Amino acid sequence: MNRRILTAGVSLSVAATGLMLASPSQATTAAAARGTTSTHYALQASGYSTRVIGGNVPVNSDRTAFQVIGCTNKAGLSKGNAQANLNLGEPLGGLHVSAAKTRVWTTQKNGVVSSYANNHIAEVTLGNAGPGGVGDVVLRGINSRSRTWHDGSGFHARTKATLARLTGGGVPATVPASGSIDLGLVTLTLGNLRKSQDRQGASAQLDAIKLAVNLTNTKVYLAHSRSKISSGVRSGLFHGSAYAAKAQALANTAAVGRTPFIVMPCQGTNGVLKRQHVASVTTLGSIRGLTATQKSDQTRKSAYGHETGRVARVSLAKGTRTLNISGIVAKANVHYSRANGITKDTKGSHVLRIRLNGKPLHLNARGNLTIKNLVSLQTNIVKRTKRTIQITELRLTLLGNGANAGATVDLGYAKVGFSKSRF
Repeated sequence: MNRRILTAGVSLSVAATGLMLASPSQATTAAAARGTTSTHYALQASGYSTRVIGGNVPVNSDRTAFQVIGCTNKAGLSKGNAQANLNLGEPLGGLHVSAAKTRVWTTQKNGVVSSYANNHIAEVTLGNAGPGGVGDVVLRGINSRSRTWHDGSGFHARTKATLARLTGGGVPATVPASGSIDLGLVTLTLGNLRKSQDRQGASAQLDAIKLAVNLTNTKVYLAHSRSKISSGVRSGLFHGSAYAAKAQALANTAAVGRTPFIVMPCQGTNGVLKRQHVASVTTLGSIRGLTATQKSDQTRKSAYGHETGRVARVSLAKGTRTLNISGIVAKANVHYSRANGITKDTKGSHVLRIRLNGKPLHLNARGNLTIKNLVSLQTNIVKRTKRTIQITELRLTLLGNGANAGATVDLGYAKVGFSKSRF
């Protein structure tokens, strides 16, 4: 269903490239710590009120009124976040949001375990006249709810989006149950959702409203909710991630984020090896064979898991010198048993070979090496926390007087951990 509402008073300017956020009043409530119950399900929930993704103009806004329940198996948690006023500025023709609230929570009742996310926005105004202007498009009562749960018949997912009232130029318009509405320079889509459910779990996420600025391909998402529930929590929860390479502080060169990046599921991978691979990345030279893998499983009495970041070969050239490093592996391992508790190590991590112009080089006793005016190498950078162990197997720091002096490249990163749960 596609309807067109003519609103001469709405003018969406794309000339401005800045984005202003103002939140005179913001409140956040923390998770409820009392009355929680451990379950055998991994639960997640999150929500936010607005998110802007620029198209032909560089306009972006981070998530507002954002709240999340991360990796947990506890029912009885509740979190909230609210922002009274948001002004998303001229790139969106003067978009004003009033009274945005997010709530995420988990429950267990009568044998049913649920994860919920809800976002509510009292009012959204589009138009240069400011909130309440005669030519404005006004949306009132926007709500998004996602729920996933497990009961006696299995896993389930449900979403619901509502828009209580829509006016254009002060004239009320009929709000359809679904579909798109053409508002001239903006197309409004109701109920942008994705959900799935099978024997392993269920997930649901919903944007109550998606606004598309037709001239610039800018997208505005309003009232987002997301929930997820998974089986497989028998003794506790896994934490972890891995990537092969990350580069930062590069002059005149696009930085390389965590590539490829893989995140450990709360419940683990059920003994299945998961893998992501990128053939090559060109930055400061050549990085080839980038791979991130993970594997984990658990029973009621034990658990194990590992994250691995690998780089087959990196080449760095400057003048007449060429440095080749191969066989870079970062591996983080965790084991749990009732007899030994939780143990963590980085066995399996190494740098296989370092050559400068074909000649082998060796690390010092601390696992470091400096090549004058070229690069400094640090290996086996390990950090331990109460819950996790992480390792960066090789860090390159560029030396000399060039534009990239001081830039760093991390090759091979892995982090893993496990938290025992009391059932």
